[in-house]
Parts: sequence; structure tokens; C-alpha cells
Amino acid sequence: DLVKTATIMSYIGTGANRLSEIASRCQEPATNLSRPLKKLIDLGFLLRDIPFGIDEKNAKKSIYKIADPFMSFYYQFVVPNRSFIELERKKPIEQSLNEHLSEYISNQWETLCREAITGNSLNGVLYGKAKRWWGTVNNEDGNPEQIEIDVIAESLDKKYLLVGECKWTSQENTQNLNKQLLRKAKLLPFAQNRTIVPVLFLKNPPQKNTAQTLLPKDIIQLLK
Repeated sequence: DLVKTATIMSYIGTGANRLSEIASRCQEPATNLSRPLKKLIDLGFLLRDIPFGIDEKNAKKSIYKIADPFMSFYYQFVVPNRSFIELERKKPIEQSLNEHLSEYISNQWETLCREAITGNSLNGVLYGKAKRWWGTVNNEDGNPEQIEIDVIAESLDKKYLLVGECKWTSQENTQNLNKQLLRKAKLLPFAQNRTIVPVLFLKNPPQKNTAQTLLPKDIIQLLK
């Protein structure tokens, strides 16, 4: 069991986040992984991410993530490069960091943004637990379309639905981002009869303040 759980952690740390992907890498049926995955979740090593609005007991879609950011870094960058580290080969390690560090930081930024919104007030509105949402919706033409929203939280009075886009890059076109975010939000089946509150979570201040934005300093303040 110890070997299996360590192997599972390693696979998840290097990008196998769905049950089918983990099972494929382990070369085992997905049913064989339910017990070790539950154990890792109960111990606080893993998180099971389920789309907003779906009951955990009936959820068919889920993503598994390493809970601790430092442990996530260890499994993504240290474990795969252990032989290079032992031999003090710097170039392969530097290449790995250059290729994937931005992605790692972006994922951690998303997590921090969701934690900052959960149970906090924004512009006088108190929100519940913030989560991600991904799935298939019918677009304006009535065709199925896959969309993903980084942050979704419902106000405790159920009147407002906060939707957020997280970006850890520079010089974002906030007007375009806000437009795309609103479009996706209006396609959500559970957004009806709620006031949609779009928020952009950005690394740097926007050049043109055309949308509501939260920056790292705002997230830190909300997390206090």
C-alpha cells in the first residue's frame, strides 16, 4: 500500500489528475484505486476537486490534486529529476523549471484565489465556498461547447454568482477577458435568476481598468 500511494502521488504530481489517467499510468483498473485515493484524501495529502454545484456523493467528474503546495512542487520538480540532482546536473533541472514553473505557479494562484473568496465579502456581498467549474454547455448556436471557469461562488443569499478568471501573466487585455468570462457565465445552466459578478484575478495591475480586478495584494488581504 505504501508503494502504491507513493506512486499515485508521483503520477498526480506530474499531471495525471483524472482517475482514468492515474489508472492508466498505474496500469490498474480504476476500481482498485478508490481505497488508496480515499486514504490519501483522509490524510490530507490529496484534494478531490469537483465542479461547482455538483454533490460530492454523486459526482462523476473529479480532479485529484496534491493538497500542499510545497509537496506539489516536490513531486512535480524534485522526484522526476532526482537522478540529475544527485549527479548535480543543473541544465536538465533548469530546463524543467523553465518549461513548467509558470504553469505550477498559475495553478497555485488559482487555488489561492478560490480560498480568498470562500466565506468572504466582496463589495458587501458574502460568498460561500468557491470552486472551479468545467463541463459541456449549449452555446449561442445551440451546439455543445466545453468551457471552464476558474472561480465560481454563490452568495449566501443566493442572489449573486461570482465568476472569476485567474491569470498569472503580464499585459492582459482585461476588456477581452471580461467579455469572454461574461459570455461563458451566461451559458451556465445554474446562472439563471442570479446577478453575475465577473472578477479578474490578475498578477499585475491592468493598463485599462475596464473590469473588476483583484491583485495579489488584495488576495493576501482577503486571506488574513
